[in-house]
Amino acid sequence: RFSSGSRAEGFPGERVTLLLGESSVITVMVLQEEKMLANGGEPEEETEEEEEEQEMVDPLTTVREQCEQIEKCVKARAELELCEARVSSRSHTEEECTQELFDFLHARDHCVAHKVFKHLK
Repeated sequence: RFSSGSRAEGFPGERVTLLLGESSVITVMVLQEEKMLANGGEPEEETEEEEEEQEMVDPLTTVREQCEQIEKCVKARAELELCEARVSSRSHTEEECTQELFDFLHARDHCVAHKVFKHLK
């Protein structure tokens, strides 16, 4: 039975069913887990470690950075940078570096495809 002054216990986000009387039942959602101190029942202060959330690092970004260091990607990036320098040095040109960009992305993504799935759970 649930009477005034009682509290429903559960995990945050969990639904808890409470029996109010013989025919009264309600379901509530636990909104926040309370942390109580042994002395006086005051809420426990959160520590700095709990307040600071760890920054999530995308494994795809990490793998891409690693793959950009392999020889094939380094060569493709060098070709792309040469093309960009050549195009930016001219005032009127129809040349674009689309193929060089595609070559670099293809080389990097080929490497990434073989490594990224090892990071999935």
